[in-house]
Amino acid sequence: MSKQNPSDLISYIYRLRFPNEDEKLFHDDYYKNSLIICRAAIILGTILYAIFGILDIWALPLSRNYAWFIRYVFVCPFFLGITVSTFSPFFNRWMQFLLSMTVLVAGFGIVAMIAISQKQEPAYIYYYAGLMLVTIWGFTFIRLRFFYASIVSFVIIIGYEIVALFFQNILNSPDGVFAFVNNNFFFVANIIVGMGACYFLELYNRRDFVQRRIIIFGQQQTEQLLHNILPEEIVKILKNKQQTIADHYDNTSVLFADLVGFTPLSEILSPKELVEMLNEIFSYFDSLVEKYGLEKIKTIGDCYMVAAGVPCPRYDHAVALVELAIEICDFATKYHFQNNRRLNFRIGIHSGSVIAGVIGLKKFSYDLWGDTVNTASRMESHGIAGKIQITDSTYELIKEKFVCESGGLLEIKGKGKMKVWHVIDRRVIL
Repeated sequence: MSKQNPSDLISYIYRLRFPNEDEKLFHDDYYKNSLIICRAAIILGTILYAIFGILDIWALPLSRNYAWFIRYVFVCPFFLGITVSTFSPFFNRWMQFLLSMTVLVAGFGIVAMIAISQKQEPAYIYYYAGLMLVTIWGFTFIRLRFFYASIVSFVIIIGYEIVALFFQNILNSPDGVFAFVNNNFFFVANIIVGMGACYFLELYNRRDFVQRRIIIFGQQQTEQLLHNILPEEIVKILKNKQQTIADHYDNTSVLFADLVGFTPLSEILSPKELVEMLNEIFSYFDSLVEKYGLEKIKTIGDCYMVAAGVPCPRYDHAVALVELAIEICDFATKYHFQNNRRLNFRIGIHSGSVIAGVIGLKKFSYDLWGDTVNTASRMESHGIAGKIQITDSTYELIKEKFVCESGGLLEIKGKGKMKVWHVIDRRVIL
């Protein structure tokens, strides 16, 4: 599907032509929706063309053998061949050309019957009515689009004019002149009505195509928004059934990263500068979260919260979060803004069990609860700027891959004294 917003196509509807990529999509959609109808139209046309041969007995008493040759040896077999082709994949690509040829063959078959008729035969005057049926057939039932139907109908009428003027010499008698003027009057009226009908039929088809694209685009945007807010697994559950989403996870890790000195910064930066800076920083963090397959939970002011092991369990949840933390620290050493100012982050990580779920009816969110979350938050708030502070439970999970140093014992509210560690760097394995 084209990446263009389908709403931009509305202005193209009345032109009966979309930009190239969208025009191809419309062609495929038109083919899919029209195939059964145009196949039925060709079959019906074949039956009627064959049945109307009965009229040749009365209208072409002297020339009916030639007329039947045109009907049953050339036109009807051609129709049957086109009907068979509708079951072939190549019909999609050549649909409008083949349908145009079908209408042309039907029209010129009648023109040929008029050409072979003699002046004393009724077909000489009255078979022009068959041409009107053919043009209306081309404008509506057979699913020719406006451009092709208009060209084909004008070519058929020109064919009739040539036969009437140069083969039948219809203007050589007063009755012939009247018949010629009368026939052309109805031909022109028939084409005007047919073109109007065909134009609006295609217009409505294009409008329906655009409206369906707009609906699909809206659904995709909504789904993308859901994916941006919630984990993919949670989105699948929400789409399939309405239920309270809450799960317990035993093996997870939670990270908090807080911008040091944010309050003084907010006093010297304009609101626009402050938001732009946070957006740039957290957008980069989002890319790191995606890189390591983690789950961003939320931002709280200048604090960034990430989890690993939810909603998809993973054995390396602690390692993945420490990798993220190291990259955040590397980013802080390189990021500069306004007069070469640098940023610094306090980072805290804890591993344990959590409860995860979706809350809210309107501005819903995927969130975590439990002692693990609270402890990770304490690791950050009691941490040191520029340091990655982790608990002993996280240390046991990552000590084989990272060099750490003891941070001693910290008094943590509600927890008492806890042994903490500071991650120094990745461990070089020889």
